[in-house]
Amino acid sequence: VPVLDPAQQALRLVKSALQRSPTDHDALVLQAAAFAATIKPDQQADWSKLLKMLHDLHEKFPSEQSVYPLKVNALAKLHREKAATTAVRDALAITPALSRTTYIQLAAVSAADKLGLEKNCFDACEAAHGLEPELALSKAGWLYNTHHADEALKLLQDGAAAHAIDPAWQLDLASYLEISHSSDAAKTWNALAKQFPANLPILWSINRAPSVAADHALQGRVLDSLSDKLGDTDTKVSLARAKWLLQGNDGKPSEKDLSAAGTLLSDVAGAENLRRSLVDWAQ
Repeated sequence: VPVLDPAQQALRLVKSALQRSPTDHDALVLQAAAFAATIKPDQQADWSKLLKMLHDLHEKFPSEQSVYPLKVNALAKLHREKAATTAVRDALAITPALSRTTYIQLAAVSAADKLGLEKNCFDACEAAHGLEPELALSKAGWLYNTHHADEALKLLQDGAAAHAIDPAWQLDLASYLEISHSSDAAKTWNALAKQFPANLPILWSINRAPSVAADHALQGRVLDSLSDKLGDTDTKVSLARAKWLLQGNDGKPSEKDLSAAGTLLSDVAGAENLRRSLVDWAQ
């Protein structure tokens, strides 16, 4: 039996849902997104099919904004760069303003397909919604990738300084320091662990940050905080703690650590087997 990737699995599930409810808005939107994720760059016929699907979706639901970045991407993949550029500009001119997410997605598609309209997308987003953390981090990533690292860093440093108690802005700066391999990343994560000991996005980001992966003490404190928030039986917390135990202090897990990690992994495996049995029974 061939193993389907997540996009193919999603597409199969959505098609099943559409058989029961052919005009369901959410299912049609998910179908377009899932189908787009399965198409390879050289599959021209499928990109054309996606364009037709998006046209029909827009006809049924004119206010559905996910159509715009998908349409731009499809046009670019069909080597219709002028049409793709026009589609971006048309989307940016729509009133009332698009959502912040849609502007950011348009910028991402523009960058990926080399349309050169990223700044237009970011400027339109800021004009409509202000400079908020999600936009700032996306813009900083674009600046970094286009060799404007100093400008990207200043953007996020200024935002973090102006919003000193806002965890989203502080997480933006720390995340940027991490992806740009800054020597300040580790100390910034340590500071955030102290400033926001109960903030889940920050705690999980610290847990996954390469710059502090070997900081056994910090990771232990983070896992304790995650356990306090989510409980000791949370699967993600259990897996993260098992990994931490197996790493050990200085890379040398004790017999006690190995035993505790084994118990955690056995519990997780048992819970997953039970979940699968219940799903099979329900079906």
